Amino acid sequence: MFTKTGVVCFFLFSFIHLCAQRDTLSIKCELLKPQCNWDYGAGARFSFLDFEEMNRALSNAGLPELESPVPCVALAARSSLIWRELQLEAALEFTSGSSQRDALNNRQSVVFRDYGIRTRAMLDVFPQNRFSKVFPFAGLGLSYQAVRTKSGLINNNVPGSPVQETFEQRFTLAPLVCELGLSLEQGISVRNKDVFVGLRGGYAFRFINNNWIENGQTEVANLPRPAASAPFVAMMLRIKTAPACDPKSRLLKQLGK
Repeated sequence: MFTKTGVVCFFLFSFIHLCAQRDTLSIKCELLKPQCNWDYGAGARFSFLDFEEMNRALSNAGLPELESPVPCVALAARSSLIWRELQLEAALEFTSGSSQRDALNNRQSVVFRDYGIRTRAMLDVFPQNRFSKVFPFAGLGLSYQAVRTKSGLINNNVPGSPVQETFEQRFTLAPLVCELGLSLEQGISVRNKDVFVGLRGGYAFRFINNNWIENGQTEVANLPRPAASAPFVAMMLRIKTAPACDPKSRLLKQLGK
């Protein structure tokens, strides 16, 4: 009788011990496993592009100059695809700039567009701090830039003004872009989400670019490009799912039993 009871107790305690070891091993694997939480954001950015040489060429051609800085709208998605200290961000950006409005009175206009795709590697300096974040980042991307000039526009503000022929030119460029910068973010908890407001700044460097292409056909070598580097500032708003229970805390709790 006592022998059977002892054998049953032995197997019962062995089973409980194996279950505890399995739970601890599971938490350890979860701790080492990459964190794959996605979050999404949107924001506004100002790029201080240097149009000095380009504006000189436009002025010599009798066209108005472009203004800087130029505003940008950005949409981004971010995930800690490696470990939570290193995050990857992918972004779509649309930048739009134009000549001064009073140039329309002279029936002339110049419009600048930049359509960009960016990928950034962001290092979380304080991963243990949930809401105050500092992210140094480096990025690489591709831009599609276009400059469109028009002359002989119709002035609708003057009654009876003669209709003039419009002469339009379009120049395109596709450079690679590298970014270096710093993002400061502060968040709050809203229900089951973490909402962050971020301010970032840095430098963008353009390299490996071709000459302007006129109307998609002819290469134009004598039209200057914007300066190869330009500072930028941006403000971002992003939303992410609130983190689940920290695996490290659960591991320490399990080992303390």
